[in-house]
Amino acid sequence: MTTSIHPVVLCGGNGTRLWPLSRKALPKQFTPLIDGKSLLQMTLERLRSVNDTITCMAADDHRFLVQEALDAAKVSGKLILEPVGRNTAAAMAAAALLADSDDLLLFAPADHHIPDAERFAETVRAGADAALAGHIVTFGIAPTFPSTAYGYIETGAALTGADGADAPAGNAVVRFVEKPTEDVAQSMLLKGGFLWNAGIFLVRAG
Repeated sequence: MTTSIHPVVLCGGNGTRLWPLSRKALPKQFTPLIDGKSLLQMTLERLRSVNDTITCMAADDHRFLVQEALDAAKVSGKLILEPVGRNTAAAMAAAALLADSDDLLLFAPADHHIPDAERFAETVRAGADAALAGHIVTFGIAPTFPSTAYGYIETGAALTGADGADAPAGNAVVRFVEKPTEDVAQSMLLKGGFLWNAGIFLVRAG
């Protein structure tokens, strides 16, 4: 599989859960948190293992903060500014409209901390065949406790190949479960087949 994967970082959000450290003028994704680096800078550095040209979708008010992170991460990038925030789906649609229809776009939030960049890149590449086949690929994390802070993905059967072709990696999604109560989260862990929803998507642009 030689198709390029083009990362798109979604830099929106005001990070209210980290208030007062995170504020409207300096949301948590731009705040230096670990070794003097912001979560956005660490996200950009991690995505270099996928592609060293990265698109950032951001509010116009944060354009200088995003450019500062791009420079610190030593990546070349394209900055798409939103005059008014319209949430994730609109930002993803705008990025897709500006891409070539055959491009694979990797949408990732700016505020994740994933230490193993190479394993992350391998996981993303493993989803490329499914994305090329027309699937919207989402990535899950094996839960370690019944968290009520995350959404969950219920996984289904393994994907199958069309017309005898090799099956792409991954499983079908049965359903998404928004942030559950602790009792519901515990029951899902006991049942098995549920992952935390990472909010990361790989999809063909056209």
